[in-house]
Amino acid sequence: MKKVSLLLSLGLAILASCGGSGATEPAADSTATQETTQAPAPVGVDAAEFDDTVQRLRNGSWVAEHKHENGKATVRFYGSLEEYSKAAPMVALQGVDFEKSFRESELQKTFVEGPVKIMRKFPSINEVVMTMTTGDKSYTCAMTREAVEAYTGKTFQDFTDDWGANFADKHVLDDAGRLAMFEKFVTVE
Repeated sequence: MKKVSLLLSLGLAILASCGGSGATEPAADSTATQETTQAPAPVGVDAAEFDDTVQRLRNGSWVAEHKHENGKATVRFYGSLEEYSKAAPMVALQGVDFEKSFRESELQKTFVEGPVKIMRKFPSINEVVMTMTTGDKSYTCAMTREAVEAYTGKTFQDFTDDWGANFADKHVLDDAGRLAMFEKFVTVE
C-alpha cells in the first residue's frame, strides 16, 4: 500500500509540475519588431465545395452544369434521360429513374429546397437560378436571399440554426407549403 501511495504522490507531483501557467513565452526576435497585419480575405466560394454541395442537392446527380460568379449561382438539370445518357454513357439508368426523380412532387422539392440550401451554405451567394427544360415544359426558379427571407419571415441564420423547424418542415415536406413556394418562385412555361 505504501508503494501505491508513493507512486500516486510522485505522479501527482509530476503532473503539477507540467500543468498550470508554467509555459514560457518564446523570446522576442529583435529583428522582427514590426507587426504586420493583413486585411481579412473576402469570403468567397470554394469551387470544390460548391461542386460537392450541388451534387448533394436533391436530384443532384441529374445536374448538367453549374457555376457561380459575382454572387450568383446557376444550376441546370438534364431535361431527359437521353440528354443525361449522352453526357454519361457509362451510367445505366432507365427512363423510370428519371421519371421517378422528377415527378411533380420531387421536382417541386428540388426547385424549392436547392436554391435555399446553396445560399445557406455560401453566404456570398445572394441569388440562385435553377433551370430544367423537358420535352414539353421549361422550369426556371429564381430566388434571391432577400426574397426568401421576406417570404418565409426567417433569416438564413435561422435556417442554419434549425433547418427542419425553420424551413424544411413548412416549405419542403408540407405539400401545401411547398406548392405555394414553388408557385411563388418557379416559372413553368
